[in-house]
Amino acid sequence: MTIRFALAALAALAIAAPAGAQSVQATDPGTVVQALQSAGYSAELGRDERGDPKVDTVVGGTRMVVYFFDCQNGRDCRAVQFHSSYEAPAPPLETMNRWNRDTRYARAFVTADGNPALEMDINLDAAGGMSRRLFLDSLALFAGLLPQFERLIGWEQ
Repeated sequence: MTIRFALAALAALAIAAPAGAQSVQATDPGTVVQALQSAGYSAELGRDERGDPKVDTVVGGTRMVVYFFDCQNGRDCRAVQFHSSYEAPAPPLETMNRWNRDTRYARAFVTADGNPALEMDINLDAAGGMSRRLFLDSLALFAGLLPQFERLIGWEQ
């Protein structure tokens, strides 16, 4: 029985290893870059003004930043945020509030500079992060909301 159990455990590890290799983890910003690139997006890893990682990309013609949060000294982050902001006049507060009330997953707000922005948080704190597939599905959800938001704010590229 012990040999069968050991063989079964080794087989399970062999099957799980590729899935783990495909995970996206905030603790490893390179996995975010790899996930974006695997889906055909550009991805440039850098640092934000706090020294935390960030990834610049373009989604559907719109510049987007993946910010990292809950980091310890610029490392060991636990979450990411998809963020797009626009240099345009913000719509009335009632319009932004209606978006936030009627639209799930992403929230709209006005930046300190008075520009409209859209963002979506992704928790990657679970052991092993999130599967690449689920991460890219979340990105696709955000990407699908961008054109709707851009129509709302009257954005023209």
